[in-house]
Amino acid sequence: MSSAPVSSFRAITNAVIDECDEAAAIVLTREVRRLRGYLDVFEAQLTSHLKLRKAEGLGSGAAPSELLGNASGSSQSERDKRDLRAGTLDEAEEFADALGEGDIVAEHVDMLAKALIGVPDQIRAEVLRHEAELLEHARHETPDKFARRCRDLITRVQRDQGIAKAERQRAATRLSRRIDNVTGMHHISGAFDPETGERLFNALDAELAALVAAAHPEHHAMERDQLAAHALANLIAAGHGELRPAVVEVALHVDLETALRCELHEHSVCELDDGTPIPPMAARRLLCDASVVPIIRGSNGLPLDAGRTRRQANREQRRALRSMYRTCAFTGCTRRFSQCHIHHIIEWLDGGPTDLENLLPLCSHHHHMVHEGGWGLSIDVDRTLTIRRPDGSIHAIEPIHIGGVDPPSEVIGGPGPGENCDRPRHKPKPAGLADPQGRAGPAPTGPRSRRQPAAPVDDQLQLL
Repeated sequence: MSSAPVSSFRAITNAVIDECDEAAAIVLTREVRRLRGYLDVFEAQLTSHLKLRKAEGLGSGAAPSELLGNASGSSQSERDKRDLRAGTLDEAEEFADALGEGDIVAEHVDMLAKALIGVPDQIRAEVLRHEAELLEHARHETPDKFARRCRDLITRVQRDQGIAKAERQRAATRLSRRIDNVTGMHHISGAFDPETGERLFNALDAELAALVAAAHPEHHAMERDQLAAHALANLIAAGHGELRPAVVEVALHVDLETALRCELHEHSVCELDDGTPIPPMAARRLLCDASVVPIIRGSNGLPLDAGRTRRQANREQRRALRSMYRTCAFTGCTRRFSQCHIHHIIEWLDGGPTDLENLLPLCSHHHHMVHEGGWGLSIDVDRTLTIRRPDGSIHAIEPIHIGGVDPPSEVIGGPGPGENCDRPRHKPKPAGLADPQGRAGPAPTGPRSRRQPAAPVDDQLQLL
């Protein structure tokens, strides 16, 4: 790396821009990239050195980012980015070498650093063990695609470690009881793995809701925890006079290959509805023990239509959408599906149907961006999402996230989704939808109007 800045600097300073053709401009741009990469690494090493001095009680005691930021005249956001980059390059030395040689750019490092924010140390260490694999992708991918690659790897590591954690939790599940000799009260305490806990507390919540709805006079003066104790007693002791008194729903997302083979593969999905990974053997057990409510996917991997009978998405449609989307559908958003609104792409008031073809999960932030900010969404027949800025230009093209690993989206560039948006002046009413008096309009055209053909029902079982 030591010769890179000298040779690149000479090539740049000796160049005569007025005499450059396209080929020469490309060569010089590569030299600029190499020199810039060297300077980025140098700056990161300088930051790390000052951090070490500060930790040892040397120097003025000021934060390195503040000292160097003032010297460079950079903004606070740029200082934070450089500080984060320095820490990442300390851990990923191969990335530092590649950046110094111009094989990658600082944005690649920034994307890795951003993806690792908030990741537990154990997960972070495992992700960085794949440094060589990540670096190879960084050399051939744009920073935006590489960012998706980093998130995919983190998801896989979290899934694998989450399954190992679930197995430990199941082994640690306990329930104990005792009787207080003084008060005569019975005491119950327990620790439950996520699957068992979800089954237990879903049943308890349902029974508690039934007691509240019954409005029995003796329940009026009870606190909620007192009433919960009676609900638990009903479930265990009385119930409906059956061996298993309550029907408890546990939502499980699993792909067909994992369910049949009981083995994880690269794109495995095997998790509870809240995203908690579970072992494939646990999924098989649930398949044997539980009443199964399936959503069948066709050969294209998309759920079949669950109906359109009302304004708000019904239970089946939410299940279908959850089988497609782990998170908010907007590019780069990690807000979980359970925290999202179900959005009509063609608005209900404009005649849009409550149909899977017209529904997407959006978090509150991006839901407001679409309704109040004027951002536009459209999906084609394979549910590839196109996101448009208020001025109509394309912001991103987002493939459907079928399976455990998200495919790379194509971010076109320009202003990001956090900008202050203005609602467009006019929003045309879609053709082919009934007006308020029930009169049908012209036949719809374009990819949004195309219905999916019937697909084999045994291709993929996604939600149980």
